[in-house]
Amino acid sequence: MTVRPLPLLLRAACTALAAMLLLLGAAAAPIPGTAKLVHTASTHIWQEAVNDRTQYLRSSIAAYPWAEQTAQLRQQKDYDDAEESAVPEISDPPRTPRLVRNPAGPVDCTQVPCVALTFDDGPVPNTRQVLTALSEVDARASFFMTGQMAATYPEIAAEVAAAGHEVGNHGWSHTDFTDLSDAQLRSELDRTAEAIEQAAGIRPRMARPPYGALDSRVRAASGLPMIKWGTDSRDWQHKSAAETHQRVLENVSPGDIVLLHDLEASTAEAVPLILRDLLAEGYHLVTVSEILGQPGQPGEVYHSGQKP
Repeated sequence: MTVRPLPLLLRAACTALAAMLLLLGAAAAPIPGTAKLVHTASTHIWQEAVNDRTQYLRSSIAAYPWAEQTAQLRQQKDYDDAEESAVPEISDPPRTPRLVRNPAGPVDCTQVPCVALTFDDGPVPNTRQVLTALSEVDARASFFMTGQMAATYPEIAAEVAAAGHEVGNHGWSHTDFTDLSDAQLRSELDRTAEAIEQAAGIRPRMARPPYGALDSRVRAASGLPMIKWGTDSRDWQHKSAAETHQRVLENVSPGDIVLLHDLEASTAEAVPLILRDLLAEGYHLVTVSEILGQPGQPGEVYHSGQKP
């Protein structure tokens, strides 16, 4: 805040100072033989000058608008205080906690950021590598199995279920559901459900259509919730662990269902890094049912789930 100068006082003070300096200079150089006369005259002049300056200063101080100046200064201070108080305080944004291990369930995905990792086309030997990575951080996931693979590797299907992961139906032979008749579709789903139940002791309550291919007829004939995805790793296409990891981390958001394939060896390689970085960003790693907050309704299609 800038304070206005007091011009009258400063001018008076400067004038008085100049007069004193002149008088002192004159007193310092007396004329020989006239010291007493000069001393008397100098003293008289000095007294008159001081009296004049003193009276001038008194008059200036008395005439200065002190009340007006004080009011202006107070008004300026009040304005500055109001301006300062009007500026909102800047606080650090809330930080998402860095997680190292996945928190135990149950989880309310409307309160915390969740991601549902899903793995298609297994079970296969690569599935065991994925299970190991999930178990190391206590993560939960969903596996959409084909009937043929569940029948070929029943012990791996059993390991998935025993580890507490969700199991879904991906059809018997990975055939486009829209190319099948209603009877063929029911056969694909029923044979797969029986193979999974025989191997793992559980019957899937949701399905994922191969290639994501759906129409209203398939939805009605399936009698199951149809689970698609919000983030596609496209791991089946590029077959690169680094690109799988990058695509997931760059595209994922709270509530997402992520498409991966445990059939791909590169995906099994990428999973530990994906888990580490999702946890570091504060995501809770859950099953599809958890992120939906329900098992899903028959004939309904889901691409994502709940988010804060």
